[in-house]
Amino acid sequence: MGYWEPTSAKDGTTGIGVVMVTPVKEMIMEKGHLLTIVPTAEGNKVVYYTGGAWDKAGLITNAGEWFRYLRQEAQKLKKPVQVRIY
Repeated sequence: MGYWEPTSAKDGTTGIGVVMVTPVKEMIMEKGHLLTIVPTAEGNKVVYYTGGAWDKAGLITNAGEWFRYLRQEAQKLKKPVQVRIY
């Protein structure tokens, strides 16, 4: 789930995002907020990663780059690198 805000001429643009590891039931927008519905039982963990980007930092400078980054991070979490030492 991610958001790339409208550009501010003075301050630049920021993006925010969440990558869920715990299976998601639904993602919705409610009263201007992005929400993720995750069913869980008492005592179970909900695992997620959150972060942001600022175009003036120069690493991620537009919405396409931001959403591509979020998709790539989600794929890394689904298929983590495995190292075996023999």
